Amino acid sequence: MIKSNDSGLIRKYPLLHTVIKGEGRYSITGIISYTTDGIVVQLCGGEKPHIGTVVLSQPRPSLANDENTSATTSILNLLNHKDDIAAKPVAEMLAKTLNQVVVVTAGIHVDNAAEHDIEILQSNIQQVADELLKWASSVNKA
Repeated sequence: MIKSNDSGLIRKYPLLHTVIKGEGRYSITGIISYTTDGIVVQLCGGEKPHIGTVVLSQPRPSLANDENTSATTSILNLLNHKDDIAAKPVAEMLAKTLNQVVVVTAGIHVDNAAEHDIEILQSNIQQVADELLKWASSVNKA
């Protein structure tokens, strides 16, 4: 789809961007698709990238203070998957910050992950999320 904004800038949607952080079993890939009315993110990595969860976040006025933006979030997990732990914060951050509906799919698996492994993965997920937000913010402003 081709769309122009108020400044006359013409863009072809969806816009795509990929970020990779970490190496080997700690590698996390984030792929973002920015459409004309919403954002789709895929987070995957570890030793077995897969689909373990789908998270949908819709921005809304905060219930505590309607001057702030919050998000209503729905989660669909596959049985025995905990990938929502990675996907939910990313979906909510993007939805609240960009005021866009966001869907995040996630699947990150490391065999026999110890606490130290999980900490490294969480750090890499956060780095990916921060870079995706930075990129999407620049698109949102243009």
